Amino acid sequence: MLPSAQPAILTASQYDIFSYMRPAREVGGDLYDLADLGGDKILITIGDVCGKGIPASLFMAVTQTVMRLTVRSEQSLEKEIGAANRLLMVNNSEDMFATLFCGVLEMTSGTMHYCNCGHNPPLLLQFQSGAFQSLRLCGPPLGLMDDTAYMPHSIVLAPGDILFLYTDGITEAENADRIQFGTAGLQESIFEVRDQSARSIVEHVVGEATKLANDASQSDDITCIAIVREK
Repeated sequence: MLPSAQPAILTASQYDIFSYMRPAREVGGDLYDLADLGGDKILITIGDVCGKGIPASLFMAVTQTVMRLTVRSEQSLEKEIGAANRLLMVNNSEDMFATLFCGVLEMTSGTMHYCNCGHNPPLLLQFQSGAFQSLRLCGPPLGLMDDTAYMPHSIVLAPGDILFLYTDGITEAENADRIQFGTAGLQESIFEVRDQSARSIVEHVVGEATKLANDASQSDDITCIAIVREK
């Protein structure tokens, strides 16, 4: 269900995007997606379904499909996310839910309208200031509560900025002494390779989190996306 290739619109764009997912088991409950919405807009999502194994992977597939059906560039993101939440509530007898970050990026302006539904706050590393900004929550996870109001926000990716999206398999990676990689470790890792490609950033972050865990078994799916707007 995960995309095997990036949208063609990104080929000649000023954005370098790389996505990665490593499941903890044979099948995973994390998801990500990149989709062309038409014009100069692309849909970028990343999420984490509660639970593990087959039930989580099935709900992940449903969530992925629902997001592609509901999010359209010409409509209100607030209403679209609300519609997605209502669809995921239907016949949800197992009380499954998914944390999800959904962003619609206008590539010409660099503006991203986003809704963070209970997900780990993505990190925006601003080129000019060298400071990190966390993309705050806009509402609870999808499929958890009916008739929930979601309040989208907007940011602008300036040339040189890096946006890093991730699931808790990154920040909660831990070693035998239960020391976690954490947000501080994530920020440090991104900053160390801030002048490199999106792929190099992802590989470095995953490598550092894996190094910390050492021989400890992977307990959760690891998923991340780096978005670099070229200078």
